[in-house]
Amino acid sequence: MTFDHYMEFVNAGLDLREHGDTDRERLLLGGLGVADEAGEVAGLAKKTAFHGKTMDRTKLLKEMGDVLWYFAIIARLYDMTLDEIMEANVFKLCDRDPRLHGDPEDIITERAV
Repeated sequence: MTFDHYMEFVNAGLDLREHGDTDRERLLLGGLGVADEAGEVAGLAKKTAFHGKTMDRTKLLKEMGDVLWYFAIIARLYDMTLDEIMEANVFKLCDRDPRLHGDPEDIITERAV
């Protein structure tokens, strides 16, 4: 499945009356949802790192999927694609530390080939 296919799935299943009537409500739902679900992922990491638990890969996968669902709500709201988001992040990270990451154009072009 690609992110574009996932976005179609999100769009088809998103009943906007249940998920906010305004852009402000959808933004809050997405932002707070990402934070809430990322907290679930953080809890799993903490229990694995500090409490001697074994990482439950299935639970981690489900929680990361929930993060993606809310992330997709925000991306949809601002008409963003995952490609666009990833590319912007590459530029941001390369600007932050060019010695470590190199030229963003090379990275983007290299991956596209």
